[in-house]
Amino acid sequence: MSNIAYPYPNLMPWVRGNSLWEYSLNKGDFFDFKNGVDNWDYYSSIEIKCKLIWDIKEAFINANLYPILNNSKVVFLLTTGSGQYGIARKKVFEYQLNEDIELLNTFIFNLKSNQISNIVKLRLIICTNEVEINGFHYRNGSILYDESANLELEGNLARLPVSKEDLSQINFRYKDAIWYVSFRAEDFYETFTNTYHLYLNSKNLDIDFQLKNNKFLVQSIKADTIATIIRSSLLDDDLNFDYQEDYPEFSLGFVLKNWLKNFIEGPSDLQNLIKKIKSSPNDFNCECQSIFCD
Repeated sequence: MSNIAYPYPNLMPWVRGNSLWEYSLNKGDFFDFKNGVDNWDYYSSIEIKCKLIWDIKEAFINANLYPILNNSKVVFLLTTGSGQYGIARKKVFEYQLNEDIELLNTFIFNLKSNQISNIVKLRLIICTNEVEINGFHYRNGSILYDESANLELEGNLARLPVSKEDLSQINFRYKDAIWYVSFRAEDFYETFTNTYHLYLNSKNLDIDFQLKNNKFLVQSIKADTIATIIRSSLLDDDLNFDYQEDYPEFSLGFVLKNWLKNFIEGPSDLQNLIKKIKSSPNDFNCECQSIFCD
């Protein structure tokens, strides 16, 4: 968690410390962000709680900015992409400040599963409209306070983009299948979630109910998806995986290398694993179930 300063009078010097960030999974208890989420999947619901450990009005008064409190608001942004603040931002919560009421210091809001990848990057800002105070001209959206927090997701389907489709539109032979994993990668430096997609057959009208209530189905999809990714990556003649390469975080190569550590001790064992996948795919699939099913 971090915050930064801006080159004009703001609230930063008057804030005692970062907020307390917690999450609740599927309407359960709240846990600190630092614990991460180890059982999130695409059909989970996640609620975010952010509690300020400082008083908003007091900070405005101390910063000599109280006259613009009514022009200001609290905003939470969900960011995606690399870097601390990502490359795309979506407003997920907004709270207008008002000097005539007792202001909240705890904010709770929900995130949709289709907005989330394997890391939830949230940004809390307090910004103001276009105003003038103390000889300074503030443009619309000028930031008075800025803080960020990340929540790591390591759930069953957290690393894969998922959607429901009529699988017969992909291939008529798949019309009665339950799921299908697509694979298309140019190299191992590509962002992992851009190279694979999990399609759930929309013909199965109760698929949402099944995924929420059938742990074995979720675990089966998880193990099969990972097995498919490993197999497709290592057996593709157009791809050349280098176990000793230091692939970027969140790339296909980075994720694959971490998975392979469950099967081999080093690069010298890689060719034997590839031979095993080719000659005994059923054994490899079963081993994936044993390793990756909770």
